[in-house]
Amino acid sequence: MIRDFIERNKSVFVIGLLTLTIFLSIIVISEVRRIRKDVDSPKLIRVEKDTEITEATSSEEGSGSRIPSNLDTMNTLYSEVSKKYGVLLIRYTNKGFVPQNAKAILGQKINWVNDTDSNVYISQNTSFFDEFNTPIVLPAKGTLEFILYKDGKWEYQNTEKGFSGNITILKP
Repeated sequence: MIRDFIERNKSVFVIGLLTLTIFLSIIVISEVRRIRKDVDSPKLIRVEKDTEITEATSSEEGSGSRIPSNLDTMNTLYSEVSKKYGVLLIRYTNKGFVPQNAKAILGQKINWVNDTDSNVYISQNTSFFDEFNTPIVLPAKGTLEFILYKDGKWEYQNTEKGFSGNITILKP
């Protein structure tokens, strides 16, 4: 009798088992994504207390300081932000940008430091900052400064090796 019941409703049991498998897969995948998001989420890093702004300079290699054209507005914003959050330090190593995902505050200065023996060509994945519309050279063992003057998520990469990073820029 039970065997006949199972045979008659075999298709219903298969559909139920398939539905259960799909729902369990969705639950497991969403939990894995939630856990990975906690691990990979951007970090806000305070590096130093105060740093003075200097006039924008550049060389043929693109090293130096990249400070936006609205310098007066940015000086005021930078002064307030630098006192509270400091400078965001992003190192470039043989394994890529460290940290790869970062958080920063609108008006905060970032310093890229190249810890490798070769030049790094930094370009943005989508047009965000006009200064990075063409790749910027971060010289071997050199540094590059930049003040973040737009909020949003900015993605950049080393055009030579394909390593990428991003900064989530938040309003203060």
